[in-house]
Amino acid sequence: MQLFRRLGLLTFIALPVVFMACDESESTLGGLPGGRVSAVVDSLVTEALLPFHRPQNMVAAGRHCVGRSDSLGLESVLLIRMDYQPVSLWSPPPVADAFTAYLSFKMDNRASLAWFPQVSPDPPELGESARYLDLELLLVADSLGYDGLAWEDAFADGELRLGVLDRIQFRVSSADTAFGDGSDPLTGRRTWRALPAAWFQPADTSSRLLLLRALPGQQGFTPILGAGWAAELRPRVRFASMRIDTILVDNVQVPDTVRDTSFVAATWQTSLIRDTAAPGRLTLSTGWAGQVLAQLPPFPPDADNPDYDPVGSTLTEAWLRVPLADPGYNVTGAKVNLYAVSLFDSAGVDLNADQLIATRTIADGDSLLQFNLTPHLRRIWINDDSLRNTDPIRLALKLDDYNLLQPRQVGLADPLQQPTRLFYTISRAPDSWGRP
Repeated sequence: MQLFRRLGLLTFIALPVVFMACDESESTLGGLPGGRVSAVVDSLVTEALLPFHRPQNMVAAGRHCVGRSDSLGLESVLLIRMDYQPVSLWSPPPVADAFTAYLSFKMDNRASLAWFPQVSPDPPELGESARYLDLELLLVADSLGYDGLAWEDAFADGELRLGVLDRIQFRVSSADTAFGDGSDPLTGRRTWRALPAAWFQPADTSSRLLLLRALPGQQGFTPILGAGWAAELRPRVRFASMRIDTILVDNVQVPDTVRDTSFVAATWQTSLIRDTAAPGRLTLSTGWAGQVLAQLPPFPPDADNPDYDPVGSTLTEAWLRVPLADPGYNVTGAKVNLYAVSLFDSAGVDLNADQLIATRTIADGDSLLQFNLTPHLRRIWINDDSLRNTDPIRLALKLDDYNLLQPRQVGLADPLQQPTRLFYTISRAPDSWGRP
């Protein structure tokens, strides 16, 4: 039977070649009496949408994010690892009270990435309408490696698991975010913050791990530039010391100020992102693991209907339409990838380029994403073994920010209110052609 069906399929494929020798007016598919070009125009509704958000990290990212939004269930912190020459090895070692340290980082100048809901009470240094976010910089025990770092490595049930050695607080404001050429990240505003010099003076260490996060109760995000391969963008520390020597000027001892300055770029840095969206809310968020799994009924939906017979008909088009929903964070420009998966598991699946079906970039004002599933469903429909498919269609949606990772959260519409649907059209040959 299989051989018979395959020979029939080959016969159908060869028909256009035979008709090429005939008059063009008599060779158009569906042009003969009784032909129906569009036998089926229909849609399938998703059987299930499964949100899945593992704790995430952003490594070697062009942009990092620090902040929190309780309404979105989104939180992000920045870990900075500094390796440096111990101060005790300086020649000569600096005097303790003359040694200073400053953390510097560049804030992204794109307003769409910054969100400061708190309005300042009009202190002179910020101005009447300035908005702000209060941050906390922690000196934590250096027990984390770079590879495989995730939220649960640093936090448990919202509480920090790492030992805190010391901490300082400072404020960033809307006045810090608009600076330089918006198309050139290198011109983002570099912000300096004084650090306790004692953090870097112990002789028994040459490494420090810093954690930057929003203070409890604070809402909003501040974007920080920090490409892992470009030292110019990395957070860095400036060490400075000053001592007074004397020099002879016309045989007179004159005080001479000597300053030593050293810059140390971060060895590595990463944002850790936690997405705990409200129950029932579907979101895609930045990171290597944020995804939503979708399951549709088997295709074709009725294997005994001759309209779905791949030997005498063809799948003309198929589009997966995914409605979007507000709110979200930094949605415009998000690139969403659609993957074919064989598993449908709450533990999530690992996705790779071989499984990629289609991709879409969200434009400003978009309320719907459309993915072309025609080639994928044709492979399912004309299967090598059975010319039929009885398994559900399983897909995965995931944000793709491969080179310039950015903190994002994209909301998907409530599937009960606006379901994700597969719209398709099947064209069949004229009935007079018959079937094998």
